[in-house]
Amino acid sequence: MAGHSAKKNKTSNDSTLALRWYALIGVNVTFLLWRVGYHYESFGFWSIVFSCAAWAVYLLCYSNFRAAAESGIHNIAEVGEYWTDVFWVTLVAQTVAIMSDWGWLVLLLIPGYLMVAAVGRWLDDVPAAAQETAEATNAKKAKKKVAKSSSNFTR
Repeated sequence: MAGHSAKKNKTSNDSTLALRWYALIGVNVTFLLWRVGYHYESFGFWSIVFSCAAWAVYLLCYSNFRAAAESGIHNIAEVGEYWTDVFWVTLVAQTVAIMSDWGWLVLLLIPGYLMVAAVGRWLDDVPAAAQETAEATNAKKAKKKVAKSSSNFTR
């Protein structure tokens, strides 16, 4: 951000990465101890699949966080990126999944957000297109009216 020195950005980025790393480790250790260790009978195929998918998402997100932090261009805590949102939604889903397999449904917020954003953009374009056609129709009517009134004067 403007006015931030590279040293301040590095310090802030390091603390932000540390916070995210400790949150990630805390949730995963709790998940593994509780679901795999204590409630192994409820840790089935789909729990394994979603856990592996979550770990893949964590790997992608954290590698992007580190790359952004190492660039030193900006403070990653102040920049709103989709990777940050995906990371926190996945972390919340895994936190809820500690108690129930239904917690993995929280991950549906990500494609749900994408669909809402896509539909919203489409709906924003629909009124603009309707307005353009209405303006074109009004322009045609105005031309006809001008042509009709000018023909009345020539008689």
